[in-house]
Amino acid sequence: MESLLQTNTFEKTTKTISNKKLQKHFKVISKNHIKTDLENINELIIQKLPENHIVHFIDSDDAIMLDCVECMKENIINNDLCAYLFAKFDDKTKAINYNPENDTFAKIDSFVNGLDVICQCINSIGYFWFGWRGCFRAGVLNKYNLRFTHGIIHEDCDFGQILFLLCEQITIIKQIKYIYRTREGSITQQTEKNAQTPKTLPLFLKNLKGKYSAYELKMAHKNYSFFLINLNLYRFLAQSNIPHSALLKAYYKQCLQANVDYQIINNIIFPKEILDEAIYYLTTL
Repeated sequence: MESLLQTNTFEKTTKTISNKKLQKHFKVISKNHIKTDLENINELIIQKLPENHIVHFIDSDDAIMLDCVECMKENIINNDLCAYLFAKFDDKTKAINYNPENDTFAKIDSFVNGLDVICQCINSIGYFWFGWRGCFRAGVLNKYNLRFTHGIIHEDCDFGQILFLLCEQITIIKQIKYIYRTREGSITQQTEKNAQTPKTLPLFLKNLKGKYSAYELKMAHKNYSFFLINLNLYRFLAQSNIPHSALLKAYYKQCLQANVDYQIINNIIFPKEILDEAIYYLTTL
């Protein structure tokens, strides 16, 4: 079976993986349930995706409106990506907010392309995220071997932005089609008082357990995550030469510098290979 060598790149070099090697990591439980021992499947195989298959993510504790799938099917026909609005459900109070402040798509009246959408969102709340806020054609991912970055939080920030920049036709449906659930004690809701050490940490942070509090490790992991997100975005912008993206590129260069400063100030040094790449971008491009 043919496999691409690397994710998140325009490079299309492939390798061949034997069926025997593949079967070693997968076990068929039933016709719709396959179990694997792999934590990150991209370390084994990266396949080209079917061009016209439609992808839609749903978090396991959230919900979609009854007509969401039908709406997506109708609107994706002439588009690469369809986005929509969402409501926020508070698990503690049982209240539903139909106009959450961070639903930036609700504030967009018109746009030219994906870059325009991203810039309007950043101007509105300071960042861009996509995740489950719509559907898209799987073939768009093939342009850049685009996949989520493994082992970080907020991984939809860089994935979503690169996805929007790769799409040629985008539509935003001004209707609520998704219910996002907030839970007390979830990763995004933890504070300094109730913080728990993240279950999954990169090795360099695992080695700091005992030296830092759970909250400090959580914040270090968050900063490391955004360091990789900003590095991925800057790398893409440097390689793709998207028209009129100079300001966005400059913005992420500033973000990268802030990430590098954080790890120096807090004496939590990131892995050398990616740190060297960031410093290269900061000093030469």
